[in-house]
Amino acid sequence: MRGEFEKLNTPQRLDKMLAMSEVRHAKMVEHSQATKAFYAQLTAEQQGVFDAEAMFGHHRGHGQHRHQS
Repeated sequence: MRGEFEKLNTPQRLDKMLAMSEVRHAKMVEHSQATKAFYAQLTAEQQGVFDAEAMFGHHRGHGQHRHQS
């Protein structure tokens, strides 16, 4: 990816970054909708457990998976 960006001028890089942001946003919307649909099927007790676990993020206990550049 870095090599690809080096070949682009600044306006092209900005356009590419915006396009990538839009893809990430669309994936986040899809994830949110799926999670809400799943959550709606849970019992109140299950929702409470889900809420408690989700408060810490979906990478809880997996700190090694963070992207480092």
